[in-house]
Amino acid sequence: MIRALTEGGGDSLDRRVPRWRWLTPHVIAAAALVLLAGSYYYSRLDHGWRPYDEGTLGHAAERVLAGELPHRDFDDVYTGGLALLNAAGFRVLGVDLRTPRLLLFALYLLTIPAVYYLASRFLEPLPAAVGCALALIWNVPVYPAAMPSWYNLLFALLGAAALARYIETHRRAWILVAGMLAGLSCIMKITGLFFLAGSLLFILFVAQQRALEATSSGSRRSTATIVLHLAAILAFGAAVLFLIRPRLTAAEGVYFLLPIAALILWLMGATGPLWWLWAWGFWMGFNLLLMVIYPTFIAPLFNKFQPLED
Repeated sequence: MIRALTEGGGDSLDRRVPRWRWLTPHVIAAAALVLLAGSYYYSRLDHGWRPYDEGTLGHAAERVLAGELPHRDFDDVYTGGLALLNAAGFRVLGVDLRTPRLLLFALYLLTIPAVYYLASRFLEPLPAAVGCALALIWNVPVYPAAMPSWYNLLFALLGAAALARYIETHRRAWILVAGMLAGLSCIMKITGLFFLAGSLLFILFVAQQRALEATSSGSRRSTATIVLHLAAILAFGAAVLFLIRPRLTAAEGVYFLLPIAALILWLMGATGPLWWLWAWGFWMGFNLLLMVIYPTFIAPLFNKFQPLED
């Protein structure tokens, strides 16, 4: 009987084994994370109501539901995409202040595996799951209103996962996915441009790394590649200047912008492939230093401060 099971049933047993090969520790950790973070978020779905936030979102969606369009028939606070999305939710799920929150909750659930995927590139399943649980619980569930900034965050996380997937597979379709997510983020709120700018810098960084590898292997970069990279850098710099132009004076450009740009260019040449890490560390340190110096020493030079009376 044992021989019969071994000989006759071996093929069927072998055919059954692959069914469970997908159940890896990473899959189990990601599923547990979806269950844990999703349950916690859903338990807080009816917390933190703010009339000025919920009313703004609901009013814009109702106007779209009545046939109006943002920025054509009425002034929307945001880009307009969120009003269209909430109006579609009202049409399907009913006009209820809970509907926008349910839409955000659905996107949140889709983002959880992407966050775990990013963490799993650096950590084992257990520490990756614990870190993701802390990160996921301590963001959207804290204030579950369907604000566009939350959409910016979730779309940026999904886009970062797509870019990380591109690094692993080298399939350009993932860059397309990241670009589409950046576009969706922008139509929710214009601050999605920050993720778009970061994605462009990422593409330039990858191109620079490949160019360095090609140079070290003996091959030379083509003139077209160099021109394309320079054009992309100039276009990005022009876009940044266009955005800050209303707030940037000539003196600020000379005393602040040019020295910072010069330092970053120097870091790019002096620190090699990790220039971006040094530039980030300098920028963060510079901002933290200003947070201490400005209110204590600079602001009192141009303003008069006094304690408020009780």
